[in-house]
Amino acid sequence: MKIFNRIIAAMLLCLAFSCGTDDFPVPEASFVADFTTDVTAETFAPAEVTFTNTSIIPRSENETSFIWNFGDGNTSTERNPVHTYDEPGTYRVRLVLNAPGTVTARERNINIRDASLVGSQLFFGDRVSGSIFSGIIEEGVSSGSVFELSGSPLAQPFSLAVDVSAQKLYMADREAGIIFRANFDGTGRERFREGLDLPTGLAVDEQNGMLYWASDDAVNRTALSNSDLSAREEFATLGAADDIEGVAVDPDNGRVYWIAYFGDLHSKNMDGTNERVLAELVEGAGIAYFDNKIYFHSFQGSGNHTVRAINADGSGSIETVAAGIRRDIYGIAIDPNERIIYWTDQDPEEPGGIRRANLDGSNVADWFGPEPQLRPYGLAIAPENE
Repeated sequence: MKIFNRIIAAMLLCLAFSCGTDDFPVPEASFVADFTTDVTAETFAPAEVTFTNTSIIPRSENETSFIWNFGDGNTSTERNPVHTYDEPGTYRVRLVLNAPGTVTARERNINIRDASLVGSQLFFGDRVSGSIFSGIIEEGVSSGSVFELSGSPLAQPFSLAVDVSAQKLYMADREAGIIFRANFDGTGRERFREGLDLPTGLAVDEQNGMLYWASDDAVNRTALSNSDLSAREEFATLGAADDIEGVAVDPDNGRVYWIAYFGDLHSKNMDGTNERVLAELVEGAGIAYFDNKIYFHSFQGSGNHTVRAINADGSGSIETVAAGIRRDIYGIAIDPNERIIYWTDQDPEEPGGIRRANLDGSNVADWFGPEPQLRPYGLAIAPENE
């Protein structure tokens, strides 16, 4: 008790006589290497790139030095260098900060595009970094490279959807309870809906100007033209224990489809009629509609993760498109021009990436990755106009 009283007395004396920081020194801030670039989705080779050094340097700035490695064999010791990339590609840029008693580094990938490449644009979110990435699906090429879209990371990226006619990308941030909207290069990001209950799957109905999204126990929808951040309509409900994860739409036939992680595959007319179960206890996450078929992830409680397909009207048997998948698939998308299905391949303990196959399940291959520290969540494809 005496010691406690002495501490209180000392604190009061400090308040009374304005004790300085010398009496109670504040720990020094740490040196942190970091940088930004002016690379965007429209940066084509040859490209002059400006690197802006945003490192935290709390002291001894005159004794601090920098070493840049631009990933193409060239280096620099300037603080804010400008470098020209002659060839397209993905480059791993490394900045090393040297200061008295410390060395710290920061690495980032940048993508210099090839102006001759044309194709559909693929998007996915990364659960590790919170960033959104994109790449071009080049016709006749089975693998791709990606670049990080502009914009700050999301708290928990979950699902993506595209409005091709408006060139807009929708992004569900599950943890933040927000659906964001941005241009295809990531610029112009804005809140589209907020205050949501754990938004997961997204699907855009361009024909009728609607966005559908899932939460644990409901499917909701709203007009794309409605700027009210709280506007929404509850379209369908399930028990919270079912955990709805994915949503898909078929505007031509006026149907909406959703899958429950601990339940069934459902469908319902857009006018609110004829709700039904297409397949029982499929237990899955990602889902996509294409050419009168539903493609969906399923694990059926066994941990045997697969991509499966069923006729959109529920007729016929369920087909297996791909098997032997390690973990849950939270993104499935189809390039209608190439008739290729893509899905996310993620595992917290293993490198992640994007895989692809023909719609009949043949020619399964990695499109991007596997990459360490990558957990792709959400997948969307904006088809190239043909």
